[in-house]
This record gives sequence, structure tokens and C-alpha cells, in this order.
Amino acid sequence: MENSNRNRFTLILIVLIIGILIGSFVPNFVQLATPIPTHTPNPTYTPYATYTPFPTAAPTLTPTNTPTPTSTDMPTATPTVTNTPTPIPTHTPNPTYTPYATYTPFPTHTPNPTYTPFPTATPTETPTVNPNRIIRNSLISLGKLDVLAEIAHADITVSVSQGVLNSCGHSANHVSQSIIEAGIDITAIDEDNVSYDAEHDKYILMSPAPVITSCHNEYLRQYERKGSGVGCNVDWDEVRLIGEYLSMARFVDDIVAGDLLDRAEAQASVVIANFVSALTDRQVQIEYEERDAEMQLPPSCQPQIPLGWSFNEETGEWSKTG
Repeated sequence: MENSNRNRFTLILIVLIIGILIGSFVPNFVQLATPIPTHTPNPTYTPYATYTPFPTAAPTLTPTNTPTPTSTDMPTATPTVTNTPTPIPTHTPNPTYTPYATYTPFPTHTPNPTYTPFPTATPTETPTVNPNRIIRNSLISLGKLDVLAEIAHADITVSVSQGVLNSCGHSANHVSQSIIEAGIDITAIDEDNVSYDAEHDKYILMSPAPVITSCHNEYLRQYERKGSGVGCNVDWDEVRLIGEYLSMARFVDDIVAGDLLDRAEAQASVVIANFVSALTDRQVQIEYEERDAEMQLPPSCQPQIPLGWSFNEETGEWSKTG
């Protein structure tokens, strides 16, 4: 009995489940099986609107031609006043002929004055050309002919004795170089110093003797200073001045004993001879006046002992005197 009830319950449950399933299925099916709508026929044809023709164009009125106003006649010309002819004046007869003044004859002819011949011209004397003057005036342009000589000396020693018992004695050596100039003054030549030797067809020119024209120290260097005791006031510049004096004195001795003047003569002879020969196209002989027995030196070649110093020839030393 119990099993029978259980089976009946189970069956009812199954039926309920099937019912539920069918219930959920039927609406969906009904929804899916919507009948196809009936055919709606095409709408009836509505014809296009009736054709309305374009409005007839109104004709354009052509403006009527306005006639040109009639021409106004020109005013009648007023006749020009006729020219009243001016009567021709009556003929006036020509004035009566007045004869020219009576003829006055020309004055009597005065004969030309008698011809006076020009005075006889006095011939102008042709100046005599003086070749000696021409040569002399041309030589002046040469001025002075100088010869330079450079002379150098070394070991010019200056010893100074100073202080009691030569307590401040000192010395220094010097090396120097000087330039000596010797020359001939061409401007001193006069036209009387020029002569022509017709036998040998040459000019002879007498020139002044060469002389020393200037001297000057070009270089002096002091070296090897020695001495200077304690408390001594040594002035090396004064020692240098003594060195310049000694160097110039040596240069003058070299000039006197040397051949600088002979070199000046030789060089001047070449210059003067070539110049005059080119001017005259003749041979030229140069002669020189006799030199002085004692050579004359310009002031620049005469050195002066520095002021306040004296030289002791026995000891060979210099000392200050003041």
C-alpha cells in the first residue's frame, strides 16, 4: 500500500513536471508561429501634376525714334561794309636839283722824306770760351772728397792713484774703435789751377793737399776693473773719460805714422781725373800741393785731458788734482 502511494505520488510529480514544461513551451511556439500578414496591394498610381505652360513672353516695346529737331537756319550774313577807296594823293614834283658844292682840289703832294740809311751795325764780340773756367765750375759740384779709416785699439789701461799711500788705487782696461776722415776740398781749386798742355794734349790740374777732416770715437768699452779700497769713492765714469782721451791720442799717432793721407790722394786722383776726362775728352794729370811739415788736425782730433786730472809719466798713473 505504501509502495502504491509512493508510485502514485511519483507519477503525479512527473505529470506536474511535464505540465510545467508544456506550459513554458506553448507560449513560445505560439509566439513563433505568427501568421504571415496578408498582401497589401500597391497603391494606386497618382499621375504627375498637369503641365502648366510657361507664360507667353510679353513683347518688348521698341521705343519710337524721336525725330531730330529741324535745323535752324543760319542767320543771314550782314554784308561787309564796302571799302571806300582812298583817293591817290596828287603827284608832288621832285624838288629842284641843287648842284654839289664846288670842287676843292686835293692839297699838293708832299714828297716822301729822304731815305736815311740805318747806322752800320757794330758786330758783337763772341765771348771767348774759357775751358779752364768750365772745368773749375764743374769740379765745384764734387764738393769734398773724403776717405774713411776705422782704427781699433785694445788694452788701453787707465791706472788711478788715489788716497794716502795709494790706498784707493784702482785701474780698468778699455777697448775702443774710432773713425778718422781725411779728404780734399775740391771747392778750393781755382781756374788758375787748371792748365792745358798742348804738346801732350792733356790737362794738368793742381789740387790742394789732403788733410785730416774729423775724428770721433765710435765705440769704447770698459772691462777688468781692479782695486777700490775700503771707504774709497771710485768714479768709473771718470776713468772711462780718461780711456777715451788715451784712445784718441793713439789714433792721432796712427794717422801721422800711417798712410791715410796717401790713400786720400790716390782716391781723389781717380775721381777727379775721370770727371775731367769725361768733360773734356782729354787726358788729365793730377798734381798736389806740398803738405805742411806739421800735420794740422781739426779740433775733433785734438783730445783734451779730463778736467781735474793729471798724468804722472814716471809712475804711469793718473791722479785727481782737484
